[in-house]
Amino acid sequence: MALFWRKNNSASLLGYSKNHVDVEVRAQNGKQWRMTCFHGHLDHSRTWESWGLLESLKAKSLLPWVVIGDFNNLLFQYEKRGGNPYPNHLLRGFGETLDGCGLIQLPMWGHQFTWEKSRGTDNWIEERLDKVLATADWMRGVGGGGSGLAGRRVEGLLNCQQRCGERLMRWGGENFHKFGERIGRLKKRQGAIRNRRDPAALAEFHQIDVLLARLEAQEDVFWRQRAKQHWLRGANANTRFYHRGNDMCSVILDYFRQIYTTESTAFDDAMLDNFAPRVTHAQNEYLLRPFGPEDVKEAISSMYPDKVPGPDGLNPGFYQHFWDDETTNGGPDLRVSSAFIPGRLIMDNILVAAEVGHYLNRKQCGLTGWSALKLDMSKAYDRMEWAFLQRMLCAFGFDQRWLPLLCIASQL
Repeated sequence: MALFWRKNNSASLLGYSKNHVDVEVRAQNGKQWRMTCFHGHLDHSRTWESWGLLESLKAKSLLPWVVIGDFNNLLFQYEKRGGNPYPNHLLRGFGETLDGCGLIQLPMWGHQFTWEKSRGTDNWIEERLDKVLATADWMRGVGGGGSGLAGRRVEGLLNCQQRCGERLMRWGGENFHKFGERIGRLKKRQGAIRNRRDPAALAEFHQIDVLLARLEAQEDVFWRQRAKQHWLRGANANTRFYHRGNDMCSVILDYFRQIYTTESTAFDDAMLDNFAPRVTHAQNEYLLRPFGPEDVKEAISSMYPDKVPGPDGLNPGFYQHFWDDETTNGGPDLRVSSAFIPGRLIMDNILVAAEVGHYLNRKQCGLTGWSALKLDMSKAYDRMEWAFLQRMLCAFGFDQRWLPLLCIASQL
């Protein structure tokens, strides 16, 4: 559990555990009162522990006291709708605990249930598990003279987030494709039939759920596309948005200068002198023979059809399908680029990295956290000095006339 407040001198911590946070609040008018954020055990067999914790907190302070949270308990049978009746012994035990602590349940505005299961089906169950409990002196001094949640301070505490969300939704709906307005109408209709359990109402409720999910997905795509437009226009362009100062330029230049600079021009390790040649004279002759049309056809046929197109804009699938026609026109341009991952373009790496970074920057809510791990590509596809590679190939018995062909092919 976590509790946040705006000013450092407005609250002081009295105690905490896995199931509660207890603070003393000092208002601007000088009044002092106590607030406990509480969460009851989910397991009914441990409900007695929650009641015992609540009773132990009573003696911690004599200040006016309000307890807010998810108690995972009910006080009355009408606080549950659907399913089997709530156990009477749990109702009685929770009520006796509140009476012993001098706590009174405050009324709730709007929909009376805060938890649900099997939403929109014949087995739909709703319960009022979230509650606001307060002592009589807190209601007189802080809560508006015993008027429940009518006090402006309590109203702001409970409804500020809802009002903020409604205004943001209204602002978004009025300015961007009316998503907020359309979602608002559907939610209003859903609220009107929420208390009905007839088959027609349940079917309509389920249909509205589907429409809401579709609209929210469309709104999410809309904002992702807008964010991508801003990113491509600002961050991914050659502008000051991306190049901020000379430090970044020097880091990039030094990095690539180091990658493409050789560290040695010769390799004279005597270890390779003990290698026995593995390539036979017949194999060298096969490697040195001129390429024929059948060799080119075999190479193209072994490629994935959807590999990245070459300079002529045509992918291998085109030549595989029209090979007989192409050979009469001089054959294809074989200078095709490759990617590290089969079936993916090289530029996809940049786009994926940009999208992942943008998503992580925008994600601010939810129970699941995400992180990005940057791997150094030079470690996965490391460099080798040509002097070492040529010396090693010679030790294995490759013909000297074939080595320049390998060097040229690797630089295409």
